Amino acid sequence: MTSHAIVHGTAVTDPLVSVRNLRVSFRLDRHNTFDAVRGISFDIPRNTTVALVGESGSGKKRHLARDPGTPAAGERDHPQGSEIRFGARNLAALSTRELRDIRAPRSR
Repeated sequence: MTSHAIVHGTAVTDPLVSVRNLRVSFRLDRHNTFDAVRGISFDIPRNTTVALVGESGSGKKRHLARDPGTPAAGERDHPQGSEIRFGARNLAALSTRELRDIRAPRSR
């Protein structure tokens, strides 16, 4: 998959991270959910600095500090179709163990 985005007028053809159709939902109670994020897509270019900006309590840290494949309390995992690509891997589809191995590979 080749991804293209425009950053400051320059096409990004080989992003470091590529996010497509990101969706995050929180369970409010047994029957209701809240869609916090619905279908956003973006690329993070290589060799750049990126800032995530949002209101206090909007969930910036909550979503960055945890494993992409592991839902926080009351949160559903990324629904089918969400992709968080780092290289050729879709991080949203990996298990917690696979993500742990990427972050800190075990010595063999």
